[in-house]
Amino acid sequence: SAAGATAYAAGVKTYNGAISVDTLRRPLGTILEAAEGKGMATGLVATCRITHATPAAFAAHVPDRGMESEIAAQMMEQDIDVILGGGREFFVTEGGKREDGRDLLQEARAKGYQVIHTRSELDAVRTPVLGLFASSHMAYEIDRDSVAQPSLVEMMQKAIDLLDDDPDGFFLMVEGSRIDHAAHDNDAAAQVHDILAYDKAIAAALDYAR
Repeated sequence: SAAGATAYAAGVKTYNGAISVDTLRRPLGTILEAAEGKGMATGLVATCRITHATPAAFAAHVPDRGMESEIAAQMMEQDIDVILGGGREFFVTEGGKREDGRDLLQEARAKGYQVIHTRSELDAVRTPVLGLFASSHMAYEIDRDSVAQPSLVEMMQKAIDLLDDDPDGFFLMVEGSRIDHAAHDNDAAAQVHDILAYDKAIAAALDYAR
């Protein structure tokens, strides 16, 4: 996943586990960073931890995908306009998995981010926004509490609504991350429901594009 996402994000083949670094562990520019360089708005939406391999490869540069605390710190330096997903545990020390004493949620607020954790808070957000709806991965769609966690299509539509205002355009990466997790777990029911949730997101994206 890490090497594959790096190929998508940076257009370069690399070794397994690499997050947007080449085989010599040198950082590779990503399409998200290129968009930011052109003044475009940017966003990441995923149902996994937002520090997981695919979203990480668009916004961080580390030699190993397991370095999720470092990935979170690098993400918060990128000035991404919309970040929505799971993974709160790698943004905080107290009650989380950071070991450096930092509270990236407080740091994000100090930078002007609106930090949210529930579906209801998503309705009234503005940019920049950091929405982390679970400590680790978000729930499978079949298990999702619709009061607590937004669906993939809800997150994506909100991201498009927020990013669409930029006159220079925007770049948005959206991943239905938990399809893969359900396959690893051999959980056919969870996988089917997450595939259908992803289909809804694709349909909404195509409607917007049209």
